[in-house]
Amino acid sequence: MARSKAAVAAPVAVAQVAVAATYPTTEELVAQGLTTKSDRIRKLHELGMSTGAIAKQETNGLYQHAYNVIKKELKRPVAAAAPKGSGEAVQEEA
Repeated sequence: MARSKAAVAAPVAVAQVAVAATYPTTEELVAQGLTTKSDRIRKLHELGMSTGAIAKQETNGLYQHAYNVIKKELKRPVAAAAPKGSGEAVQEEA
């Protein structure tokens, strides 16, 4: 009698599905008090949104504007708790 070879099951590849992140809309960002395009671009970049996606949402596709805002933000030194628009850091009292 001839024996049949048992079929060996190949390992099953598990598909890795990327979970799409949801980012706030322009209206939601304005409701949070981010009234300028640059503020909204910085916030979306901080949340991990790509520059291209930010450009489509906030500047009607002007990639260069979004890129420049992000690039300038990365070069900016971190000020210790400076109030927005004051131009100087808050000094702690001893």
